[in-house]
Amino acid sequence: MVRTVAFFLFDDFQLLDAAGPITVFEIASRFAAEEAYRIVMTGKEPGRARASSGVELAVEALSDVKTIDTLMVAGGLGTRSAMACDRTLQSLREANQHARRLCSVCSGAFILAAAGLLDGLSATTHWRSAASFARKFPKVQTRADRIYVRQGRVWTSAGVSAGIDLALALTAEDLGDEVAKRTAREMVVYYRRPGAQSQFSALLEMDSPDHRFSALLDAVRARLDRRWTVEALAEEVCMSPRLRRRYGHEPSQGGGAAAARGRARTGRGGRRANRNRRRQGGFREPRAHAPRLRPDLRRSAPRAAPPDARHDIPRLSFVADRFLESFRFRLNRKDSSLLCFVVLAKAKPASSFAESTSAVSSPQ
Repeated sequence: MVRTVAFFLFDDFQLLDAAGPITVFEIASRFAAEEAYRIVMTGKEPGRARASSGVELAVEALSDVKTIDTLMVAGGLGTRSAMACDRTLQSLREANQHARRLCSVCSGAFILAAAGLLDGLSATTHWRSAASFARKFPKVQTRADRIYVRQGRVWTSAGVSAGIDLALALTAEDLGDEVAKRTAREMVVYYRRPGAQSQFSALLEMDSPDHRFSALLDAVRARLDRRWTVEALAEEVCMSPRLRRRYGHEPSQGGGAAAARGRARTGRGGRRANRNRRRQGGFREPRAHAPRLRPDLRRSAPRAAPPDARHDIPRLSFVADRFLESFRFRLNRKDSSLLCFVVLAKAKPASSFAESTSAVSSPQ
């Protein structure tokens, strides 16, 4: 089955808003078992549409295309003039009545919203225009930080290259994931960034001006489930743990914080996700998450008492009281000997304390 994809263009449209999706549909048709898409360039009237780059494309009147599977409206600098043109808006309203899907790329969402075709729906647009879009069209729920948004048969995408992500998603729906994957590989682009992914990269924002740690940030982004300690970061870039001195001053945050922000931006955080990753071995065991003995208590309770330890019994008894009162967590193996020592300090008489402590501190 051949699906007709009609691109609606106007003067000063953004060329990549149309060229990117057109390339996706063209390559997908090549990989499909039969011709899958027919591309049609349309406008409010027959003639030529001039892109903001100066390239001109021949267009036919949208009203003359009777069979439309997917209607896709481009964006660009000419959006303001297009959304103020009554003939343009009426052409889109009429074409929408018999199109199976309605889509926009970048600021093309402004034209659809001006025609009233997005009322009551969620939509996205280029991040730079999101605030203006929300003010102009209060009936539309603006999702400013999304690559693309789908509301039933209506799809809207963010700026410029996000039209490629939108077209890949449409191709996957029409022809299956395998064809969409082959198309993405042929175009050397990601397959597929999820629609809920941020328009910004949390890790790219942290990169240094001279990009010294770009490869490291790429590794963190690729393996967000890993626990990125300073040692792990240093091993990744074949440096010593002194990496902290360089890395900590260049990006805005350390590796662990970068991974945490990446998980939050990609939706791979939260209690349930963390619990699942922990079960899969992505995080340390829950036992290792137990809080450690407070530093002031650790300094106050030596592991081995000197021969005259009986003179420190009142102080150790006070420490034991504080320790046992705050004992609301499970100790790990490292702290078990310390617990034994404090309990002995609390329970044993002074005469036998030195013998008990020496027995605890000396191996059998």
